[in-house]
Amino acid sequence: SSDLGLRWEREQLPPPIATLANPDPGPPLLTQKLPSLGNNWGPRVSLAVGNSETHWPVLRLGYGMYFGRAENATVETALTQTGSPSGDLSFFLRPTDNLTAGGAPPFPYVLTGEPASVVKPGAVEFAPNFRNPEVHQAVAAIEESLPSHMRLTISAMVSLGRRLPVFIDTNLGSAATTGTITYNVCDQAPSGANNTSCGFLGLGPIKTPQITVPFYASSPSTGISGWLNPNYQQIDQIASMANSTYEAAMVKVERYGRRGLILHAHYTYSHAMDWNPDESELEPANLSQEYGTSNLDMRHSAAAAVIYEAPWKLRGGAGWLVNGWMVSGIGSFRSGLPYTMRTSGALTKEFTAAGTAIVGLGPGMNGSGGDNRVYWLDSGGNYSGIGRNTYRYPATWKADMRVGKRF
Repeated sequence: SSDLGLRWEREQLPPPIATLANPDPGPPLLTQKLPSLGNNWGPRVSLAVGNSETHWPVLRLGYGMYFGRAENATVETALTQTGSPSGDLSFFLRPTDNLTAGGAPPFPYVLTGEPASVVKPGAVEFAPNFRNPEVHQAVAAIEESLPSHMRLTISAMVSLGRRLPVFIDTNLGSAATTGTITYNVCDQAPSGANNTSCGFLGLGPIKTPQITVPFYASSPSTGISGWLNPNYQQIDQIASMANSTYEAAMVKVERYGRRGLILHAHYTYSHAMDWNPDESELEPANLSQEYGTSNLDMRHSAAAAVIYEAPWKLRGGAGWLVNGWMVSGIGSFRSGLPYTMRTSGALTKEFTAAGTAIVGLGPGMNGSGGDNRVYWLDSGGNYSGIGRNTYRYPATWKADMRVGKRF
C-alpha cells in the first residue's frame, strides 16, 4: 500500500508599527520591514510492502517535509525593539552611575524617572532572506511477526532541520580590530599576604595557566565606541542560518493478546547535532564554533510496559477470590542530557599596559554579550575550548507497578 499527500501553509506577518518607526538618519536598519514568508509546500509519502500474515517481513518507508513558523514572541520583539525612543528601552546602570539623582536604585526599588544619562538603544531586525524553518523526516522499518503473537520491528530514522533561526549581533566590530584579552586560570586557593596571587595545578579541564580570547570592547578614554554603528548597542538580526541533524535506530518488541501477557518494549539509540539555534552566539564572527552536540541529544533510551491478566476462570467462591487479577508495570531509562561549561560575570572596566580604559560591549568572556562558553585562541590563532555540551547529567531510571482486581 502507499499514500501520497501535500500540505500547503502560508504565514503572513503584521506590518511594522508606524509609531515605533526609527527616526535615525544614520545607516538604515531593517526594523521597518518584516520578511515575506511566502508559501510553503510540504509533500508526504509512505509505502508499505508485504503482508503481516505471511512469513515474509513487512517493509515500511516514509518521508515528510514540515515547516515551522515565526513565533509570536520573536515577531513582537522585532516590532517593538526598533531602536526608536518610543519603543522598548533598556537601561544599564552601575552603582556609581546617576550619582546626582541618588545612584542606581537597589532591589526592590525602581527608577522614579528616566535617568539623566541614557545608554544607546538596541534593536532587533529580521534578515532580508529570513524564511520559516523546515524539517525533513524519513523512516525505514522492517516488521516481522513471530510466534506467540509477538511482533518485532527494527527501524532507522532521520530528521534534518534546515533554515532554523539564529540571533546574530551585526553591530559588533571584528575581533581583529577589537583586540584580545588574557585571563589567568586559577584552580588553587589564592595565597600570599593579600590573597591576590593565583595558583594553577592543571586540575580542571583547562590545561594551560592562561587563555587569550578575542575581546569586543569600547575605549571611553579614546572615544572609540566599539560598535559598527555607534548610535546603537546590540543590533540582533534574526537569520535563517542554523541546521540540525537527528539520526536514530530503534528496536521494538510487542505482544498482543486478549488475556495473558501484553508487552510493549523498545530501545532507541540516537544522536543529535546542530548549530545552536535559538541561542545567542559565542563568536558572531565565526559561526562554525556553534556546531556541536544538540541540547536535546539523548543518546540512549529504553522503555517497557507489561500487563499480565490472569487467564484462568474458576467458579464459585474460589473464582471470586482468584479471578480478575491483573499486574502491570512500566519502566523507562534515559541517558543524561548534555550541558556546557560556562562562566558568569562581566568586566565593567579594564586597563591596558598604557593605562587606556577598555569596557566590554556586553557580559561574558569576550565582551560580545553572547554565550559564555569557555574557549580561547591557541598559539597558532586557532579556536580551542571545552566545546558545546561536553558534559552529561546523570541518567534517569523510572519504574511504576500496579496490582488490580476486577470484581
